[in-house]
Amino acid sequence: MKDSARKRLKDIFEERSDVTDLKKASLAIGRNAAYLHQYLYKGVPKKLDEEVRKNLAKHLGIQAHELLPSDSPHRELDYTPKPEEFVHIPVFDVEASAGHGALTDRESVLHFLSFRREWLRMISSAPFDKLSVIRVDGDSMEPTLSNGDTVLVDGTQNASRTDGIYVLQFDNYLYVKRLLMNPAKGKVAIISDNPAYAPMEDIDPDDLRIAGRVLWLGRRV
Repeated sequence: MKDSARKRLKDIFEERSDVTDLKKASLAIGRNAAYLHQYLYKGVPKKLDEEVRKNLAKHLGIQAHELLPSDSPHRELDYTPKPEEFVHIPVFDVEASAGHGALTDRESVLHFLSFRREWLRMISSAPFDKLSVIRVDGDSMEPTLSNGDTVLVDGTQNASRTDGIYVLQFDNYLYVKRLLMNPAKGKVAIISDNPAYAPMEDIDPDDLRIAGRVLWLGRRV
């Protein structure tokens, strides 16, 4: 039978090979230098006790439950999320924002979604108060975005510098559209991924008010 706990630990050490190794980690948890090598490659001890597991997880920068075998009945119960691990991002009412554009009107906040702080930092360096969530309305961005999808928006990326999917105000409407830049002309094209909708081309960037760039989508299946 495959030992998933040992395989997982080997993978973690490979991922962190630039900052630690088996010897350093063994000493960091108060054991002899060969302790983790013997555990991984000689099967001694058969399993890590709770204190060792917690100290090792702290050294590796992970949660202790991640060092349990995948089939352990305690794998999920071992970890209780801490409130400070999460950031609450406002979900805005798209229709309330349409016509007066920016996602800053706190009266149009419907509720909040919680995201792992660590995960948000992986996809954006923006201050958390510059992130927001809206729901997609319509099918103009199919198949990339569908009606009812939830998208996370980075409000610091509010200038038309690079191609991407943005939340933007144009002609008093709030859109979620793809922007394609034309540096040679100094113009922007507003593109719907659904070919049934014609593109709006040669737009002056000054005529756009960009609320932010779409970073992530959530979808019901």
